[in-house]
Amino acid sequence: MKYQIPGKTFLTGEYSVLVGGAAVGLATKPYFEVSISSAVENTTPFHPESSAGRFLSVNKNKYKILFEDFYQKQNIQGGFGRSGAEFLSVMLSEKKTFPEILKSYKKATQNEKIKPSGADLAFQYFGKVCLVDLKKNEYKS
Repeated sequence: MKYQIPGKTFLTGEYSVLVGGAAVGLATKPYFEVSISSAVENTTPFHPESSAGRFLSVNKNKYKILFEDFYQKQNIQGGFGRSGAEFLSVMLSEKKTFPEILKSYKKATQNEKIKPSGADLAFQYFGKVCLVDLKKNEYKS
């Protein structure tokens, strides 16, 4: 299986969602490229302290994930949604729905001092322009 996961940009509300509010975001190009195939051994291309790495340390990965980052190839470091794309690639290999993805993400990041909202995942999962309203538990593209 091959996936293209967009980058993300918060248009408004980046800090609002950290306290249960709303945000509007945009899915952007270039995409993160992900190839998923059957695994021969349990390996991960992700840092063990990333949300994807933490998830895989608890839940054994059944798939080989090849993750290509356009930004990294251009020597551009950080941002643009890489960590969210990594987590989504693991979830897509497991064929998870967005509510399942969000639940797994919250569990994988439960020990972080500032709890991530998951809004960035919604922007990348639903695509286009996306509204996230955490009070209403609403995610719209």
